[in-house]
Amino acid sequence: MRGVSCFSKIPFEVMDSLNEKPVISKCSRVVAADGKVRPVVVSLNSRETLISLLRKARELKTTTAYSKVFLEPDRTLEQRVEKKRTLKTLSELRRSHPEGRYLIMGGVIQCV
Repeated sequence: MRGVSCFSKIPFEVMDSLNEKPVISKCSRVVAADGKVRPVVVSLNSRETLISLLRKARELKTTTAYSKVFLEPDRTLEQRVEKKRTLKTLSELRRSHPEGRYLIMGGVIQCV
Protein backbone atom coordinates (compact mmCIF):
# COMPACT_ATOMS: atom_id res chain seq x y z
CA MET A 1 0.00 0.00 0.00
CA ARG A 2 1.19 3.46 -0.70
CA GLY A 3 0.06 6.77 0.71
CA VAL A 4 -1.20 9.86 -1.03
CA SER A 5 -0.80 13.26 0.59
CA CYS A 6 -4.09 14.39 2.03
CA PHE A 7 -3.39 17.75 3.57
CA SER A 8 -6.89 18.68 2.54
CA LYS A 9 -9.47 20.25 4.77
CA ILE A 10 -11.07 16.94 5.82
CA PRO A 11 -8.83 16.01 8.79
CA PHE A 12 -8.89 19.61 9.99
CA GLU A 13 -12.70 19.82 9.74
CA VAL A 14 -13.13 16.62 11.74
CA MET A 15 -10.81 17.88 14.46
CA ASP A 16 -12.48 21.30 14.46
CA SER A 17 -15.81 19.57 15.08
CA LEU A 18 -14.23 18.09 18.24
CA ASN A 19 -12.92 21.52 19.28
CA GLU A 20 -9.30 20.43 18.90
CA LYS A 21 -6.49 22.25 17.11
CA PRO A 22 -3.72 19.64 16.89
CA VAL A 23 -0.46 20.01 15.02
CA ILE A 24 -0.53 17.40 12.25
CA SER A 25 2.94 16.22 11.29
CA LYS A 26 1.93 13.72 8.59
CA CYS A 27 -1.25 12.86 6.77
CA SER A 28 -1.84 10.28 4.05
CA ARG A 29 -4.69 8.24 2.63
CA VAL A 30 -4.15 4.53 2.17
CA VAL A 31 -4.66 3.69 -1.50
CA ALA A 32 -6.11 0.38 -2.64
CA ALA A 33 -6.08 -1.03 -6.15
CA ASP A 34 -9.81 -1.78 -6.03
CA GLY A 35 -10.74 1.91 -5.87
CA LYS A 36 -12.51 1.73 -2.49
CA VAL A 37 -12.32 4.67 -0.12
CA ARG A 38 -9.59 3.79 2.35
CA PRO A 39 -8.59 5.22 5.74
CA VAL A 40 -6.71 8.44 6.32
CA VAL A 41 -3.64 8.02 8.50
CA VAL A 42 -2.83 11.12 10.55
CA SER A 43 0.30 11.57 12.69
CA LEU A 44 0.19 14.12 15.48
CA ASN A 45 3.06 15.88 17.24
CA SER A 46 1.63 15.38 20.73
CA ARG A 47 0.55 12.19 22.50
CA GLU A 48 -1.68 14.26 24.79
CA THR A 49 -3.59 15.58 21.77
CA LEU A 50 -4.00 12.02 20.50
CA ILE A 51 -5.47 10.88 23.81
CA SER A 52 -7.78 13.90 23.90
CA LEU A 53 -9.02 13.20 20.35
CA LEU A 54 -9.64 9.53 21.08
CA ARG A 55 -11.65 10.46 24.18
CA LYS A 56 -13.81 12.84 22.14
CA ALA A 57 -14.18 10.46 19.16
CA ARG A 58 -17.63 9.22 20.20
CA GLU A 59 -18.96 12.77 19.77
CA LEU A 60 -18.58 12.29 16.01
CA LYS A 61 -21.52 9.86 16.01
CA THR A 62 -23.90 12.68 16.92
CA THR A 63 -22.90 14.92 14.00
CA THR A 64 -24.58 14.52 10.65
CA ALA A 65 -21.44 15.35 8.66
CA TYR A 66 -19.10 12.94 10.48
CA SER A 67 -21.35 10.17 11.78
CA LYS A 68 -19.48 7.64 9.63
CA VAL A 69 -15.99 8.83 10.67
CA PHE A 70 -14.11 6.67 13.17
CA LEU A 71 -10.94 7.43 15.09
CA GLU A 72 -8.89 4.51 16.30
CA PRO A 73 -5.59 4.25 18.17
CA ASP A 74 -2.44 2.82 16.67
CA ARG A 75 -2.34 -0.96 16.58
CA THR A 76 0.51 -3.41 16.22
CA LEU A 77 0.39 -6.01 13.46
CA GLU A 78 -0.65 -8.67 15.99
CA GLN A 79 -3.47 -6.46 17.26
CA ARG A 80 -4.72 -5.82 13.72
CA VAL A 81 -4.71 -9.55 12.94
CA GLU A 82 -6.54 -10.34 16.18
CA LYS A 83 -9.17 -7.64 15.53
CA LYS A 84 -9.75 -8.96 12.01
CA ARG A 85 -10.12 -12.51 13.36
CA THR A 86 -12.57 -11.35 16.07
CA LEU A 87 -14.69 -9.41 13.55
CA LYS A 88 -14.80 -12.44 11.24
CA THR A 89 -15.92 -14.66 14.12
CA LEU A 90 -18.55 -12.08 15.11
CA SER A 91 -19.86 -11.95 11.55
CA GLU A 92 -20.12 -15.74 11.35
CA LEU A 93 -21.84 -15.87 14.75
CA ARG A 94 -24.41 -13.25 13.75
CA ARG A 95 -25.05 -15.08 10.47
CA SER A 96 -25.54 -18.47 12.15
CA HIS A 97 -27.59 -17.10 15.09
CA PRO A 98 -29.56 -14.09 13.77
CA GLU A 99 -31.85 -14.05 16.81
CA GLY A 100 -28.98 -13.22 19.17
CA ARG A 101 -27.41 -9.83 19.78
CA TYR A 102 -23.64 -10.04 19.85
CA LEU A 103 -21.15 -7.27 20.63
CA ILE A 104 -17.42 -6.98 21.14
CA MET A 105 -16.57 -5.67 24.60
CA GLY A 106 -12.99 -5.48 25.72
CA GLY A 107 -11.88 -7.59 22.78
CA VAL A 108 -14.25 -10.44 23.69
CA ILE A 109 -17.48 -11.37 21.89
CA GLN A 110 -20.44 -11.25 24.24
CA CYS A 111 -24.12 -12.04 23.86
CA VAL A 112 -26.32 -9.30 25.31
